[in-house]
Amino acid sequence: MKWVLKFFRLSGRDRSFLIKTYVLLTLVRLGLWLFPFEKLWKALVRLGRYRNQNAPLRIGPIVHRAIWAVNWSSKLTPGGAKCLARALTVKVLLDRNQCPADFKIGVAKNSAGKFEAHAWIEVEGTVIIGQLQNLEQFTPMPSLPT
Repeated sequence: MKWVLKFFRLSGRDRSFLIKTYVLLTLVRLGLWLFPFEKLWKALVRLGRYRNQNAPLRIGPIVHRAIWAVNWSSKLTPGGAKCLARALTVKVLLDRNQCPADFKIGVAKNSAGKFEAHAWIEVEGTVIIGQLQNLEQFTPMPSLPT
């Protein structure tokens, strides 16, 4: 219940952004479950094109805001949100605010020889969401079309 108090202490602008992010994250999670990835990706790319054309390009603030909102929303999501849903949500938020970001999916074999995958977002070559201590073990797959 502590989060409820924190939520109402936020500015109206932050509450609105947080609610929109929570809805987007929920829809992405649902989309990952219901649709082939290619179809979901195309829909998210289209959604990211509805940009705020009047917003000045300020990479730092929107990156921090998107990470904050996705982290908060992930905590409130039943079952949490995995790296793929989190990365896709951040990608849409950044695209909508004209912040260039690279969506990455990497694959690796774990110590037991099983296949693993991980998704993350990079802005200007820096991982902003999805950072792992062993991220270098994942081989990035080719970029997806936008």
